[in-house]
This record gives sequence, C-alpha cells and structure tokens, in this order.
Amino acid sequence: MKSKTIYLLTPCYNAVQTLERTIKSIVEQQGNFVVHYHVQDGGSTDGTVELLKQWQQSLAQHPRCRFSFDSCADKGLYDAIVKGFAAYGAMPPDSFMGWINADDILLPGTLDFIANVAVSLPDVEWVGGQEHITDSNGDILFAGKAFFPQSFVAKGLCDGKHWSLLQQEGSFWKVSLWQKVGGIDPTFR
Repeated sequence: MKSKTIYLLTPCYNAVQTLERTIKSIVEQQGNFVVHYHVQDGGSTDGTVELLKQWQQSLAQHPRCRFSFDSCADKGLYDAIVKGFAAYGAMPPDSFMGWINADDILLPGTLDFIANVAVSLPDVEWVGGQEHITDSNGDILFAGKAFFPQSFVAKGLCDGKHWSLLQQEGSFWKVSLWQKVGGIDPTFR
C-alpha cells in the first residue's frame, strides 16, 4: 500500500510548557503515512521558538515527519491557522488535514487510522474521533461521545447545546473539503 500524506498544524503562542508533549504525540505515531507537520507560532517569548528550533534539527531526517515552523505576530488563533495552512502551499485535494492545539495530543494509532481511511474509503471526506480529556500525565479522565449523526453535523447542531460539541482535535478532513468551504475565517475570536 502506498503511504498517504496527512497535513497537520499546531497554532501556538508562548506554549513551551505543553508543546513538547504535543509534538511527541505526533512524531511518535507509527504506520504507513507521511505527516507534514507545521507549527505556526505567534511570536512567542517564553522559549517556544528555541524548542521548535531543537525539534526542527532533530526531525530533519525523520522517516515519516516533515517538520516546519514559523514564528511571527498574528491576529489570534484563527489567523494563525490560516497562516499555518498557507505555509504548505498547494496540498493534494485527496489528502487529509487537521489541527491540534499546543496543549492537545494525538493518541497512538491516530494517523495510521486516518491513512487507512484515506486508502480503504476514498469517498470519505471527514473523520471525527472520540474526544478524551487527560491530566498532565496523560491519564484519561473522560472519554466523550464518538457518535455524531451526519444530519446533526450538517445542520450545525453539534455545538455543545443541541448535541455534544464536535471537537476539532479529533477531526480530519480532506483538503478538497477545506477548499470547498473556503477554509476558516481568520477574524473569528
């Protein structure tokens, strides 16, 4: 099976206390995929940029992870997300993409699962997973619902009021879907 490419982004600002755990959760993933992983930093002053430079050097020859980062002022989280995904340039429309924040992690097997969906279910455009809340040691404190009816998602009901909140941390979608909806509005607050 040919390896699939996944584009993953972490927006951050002054995240030196939590970012390393996030990065490790991505680079330690195993499976038949290549992840292009970009961290879009908002001009941190707490040691985040130095940490990113260390990771860039240590991941230069990683077999599955193409790591990059940029650090510049932004207008907030959603502006950073737009900048971060723009840093990839043209992404293949059938590739999956997603973002996790600097205090989130991916559970082992996540990226392999997404790559397998891309190969075995090529018509699937979006995959959402079960959210987990962990403590600082990584111990799971809560596992949320994994069922989100497609009709509820389509009607915008997965907003935390009408149905469980649809978390972006466990969501991956095809680049073509991102392009179809025009990405994300960078003026969100």
